[in-house]
Amino acid sequence: MATEQKPRGQKLSSMDMWLRGISPNASFAPPTAADYADANSWAARPGALAAAAIAPKGHSVIGSDEAAADVFFVHPTTYVGTANWNEDIAAPLEETRAGEIVAELIMPGQAGLFNGCCRIYAPRYRQATLAAFFKPCGDGRAALDLAYSDVVQAFRHYLEHDNQGRPFILAGHSQGTCHLMRLLAEDFDEALKPQLIAAYLLGFKVTEEAASRFSYICAPAEAALEPASFIAFDSFLDGTDALYQSDHAEHRFSEGWKARAGKPVHGINPVNWSTHEPSSEAEHMGFGVVDVNEPSLLAGLYMPGSDRAVGLKATGLVAPVTPGVATYIDEHGYLKISLPVQKFMNAGIFGGNYHNRDVALFYMNLRANVEARVAAFSC
Repeated sequence: MATEQKPRGQKLSSMDMWLRGISPNASFAPPTAADYADANSWAARPGALAAAAIAPKGHSVIGSDEAAADVFFVHPTTYVGTANWNEDIAAPLEETRAGEIVAELIMPGQAGLFNGCCRIYAPRYRQATLAAFFKPCGDGRAALDLAYSDVVQAFRHYLEHDNQGRPFILAGHSQGTCHLMRLLAEDFDEALKPQLIAAYLLGFKVTEEAASRFSYICAPAEAALEPASFIAFDSFLDGTDALYQSDHAEHRFSEGWKARAGKPVHGINPVNWSTHEPSSEAEHMGFGVVDVNEPSLLAGLYMPGSDRAVGLKATGLVAPVTPGVATYIDEHGYLKISLPVQKFMNAGIFGGNYHNRDVALFYMNLRANVEARVAAFSC
């Protein structure tokens, strides 16, 4: 994709410079496809959970034979490479920066939410690079289509070879949710609905138009244990105008791509599971924070440039971090939070958008809800 040029003498904004830094300097060309019969095509699976087997102190990981349900988890964007529009997943998971982040941060910090009650299936896929969301174009859309095709292939492999009629959860964050929304709308067999416990569609602004495409499969959740529903929220600091904040990402519908900016969304409060009642700090069960071997390695992980691994290793999850935050769903469906008192929860946050902390902010409340939903479904 050719980089947009500014008129001579006009200074680039910091956003322009950052966008130029993450924009691929080559046209779209698909890397080698994954083979989901190959164990290396999964970031986590039963018998090979790796860091997805990490649980908070005081909590245990259920064995595969004991788990009453499965989760098919699709990870968010970790690739900010500029050589290609899609991550090349031919290399081992731990050898690239994007793979390392999936393995050592996303698996324990997000997929691990489900390890107390579910078998975890988390595919690697040729994720689109971050620039695809910030500057929609033909190459970026092609990259997202390719990533989606991998997710569909992985899901079909899971159904054919592993599911065996078991109850399951769909879960994702950010780019992962982008693909799961499309999966529900285009490639989800309605015959599977009785097996679907819930869909955790976090961090990708589920608008009314988007939800209408799959509401016959699962409707927006309005309570903690509502069956066959989807759970969605997008986290912003109280006082932030979430509705009109700059947003170039798009939803993919059967008839094409449509902007999602400036539209109300479906949201539920993950603390008290209400769509209208606020919750207090006292109701918040604690943040989920991944311990790593060298905290200094976290700085600059998502900066454009080299995709080489830096040696990051997850060593555990700290005990649930409190105090938490007060929360409510605003009139447009966005989740508003009070300012966390912990400095590390506010690091790297711009414009009051806590997108990168959606799961960490509510880790313990989400974990409790997942376990309660599985238990209720199994009764």
